[in-house]
Amino acid sequence: DASRTGLPVEVQAGKHFGQSYTIETRTGNSVLIAGSGPVGVLYGVATLVQLAAGSATGWAIPSVRIVDYPSFRYRAAADWLL
Repeated sequence: DASRTGLPVEVQAGKHFGQSYTIETRTGNSVLIAGSGPVGVLYGVATLVQLAAGSATGWAIPSVRIVDYPSFRYRAAADWLL
């Protein structure tokens, strides 16, 4: 139950075709990634990798709270959409 875990309703198991996820940076240099299914977790990790910025002293991730979920079962891109 998302209300007990503090996760958004969109990330409940099975919601949004199992593709929804949330990313939250936490204190102590930790990050929470939760998905409504394995694909949601994969998409969350992919987004986290895109947010990470390397520097001479290591990696930095901005302070974020992201909730992402699709409106359609299949995510796609096409030249005419871009």
